[in-house]
Amino acid sequence: MVFLSGAFAGASHNLGIPLLAENIDSSKQSFYYGLIWGVWGIGSVLATMILPKLKSLQGSRLYYACFFTAMLMSAGFITFLSNSSLWIILPFAFLTGIFDACFTTLHATILQKTDNHIRGRIFGVGMLLKSLGFALGFAVAPVLLESLSLSKMVWIFHGSLITTVILVIFFSRKPVKAEQMGQNV
Repeated sequence: MVFLSGAFAGASHNLGIPLLAENIDSSKQSFYYGLIWGVWGIGSVLATMILPKLKSLQGSRLYYACFFTAMLMSAGFITFLSNSSLWIILPFAFLTGIFDACFTTLHATILQKTDNHIRGRIFGVGMLLKSLGFALGFAVAPVLLESLSLSKMVWIFHGSLITTVILVIFFSRKPVKAEQMGQNV
């Protein structure tokens, strides 16, 4: 569910960053578009270099780190896509790149830990959810942009990811009743 929601939210920033670049300076849209993604990319590369060195990410910590970085990634996209000042956009694009790479890498790590006999199917379902979320996001985002501002559209999309993560954490921590355990055996 988190991956589906994350792909859905991804449509908002993939549509929104070119629009943000145009809002900054329409005569240099491609420069600002490249600058934003470039700074984001530097943060992403930095995260992929640091993440493997964090040996404490084992067991349930791996899941919580994945969820936490998903929320921070969304907060970063909300922050920089709701601004027009480069002094806010670029630092938050950098941080968002870090958290986006962490979320993606940790998610892939979680999938890699599945049993060999089902790993291929798990990755297949993951790719299906990613494609479905992205397609739905790109169908909904332009419709919302007709009646809402860029920042409100991003708030809705990335807010849905943050909400999904909070709900998944809440329901995954819910203790299983003894009666349910007996029925599941």
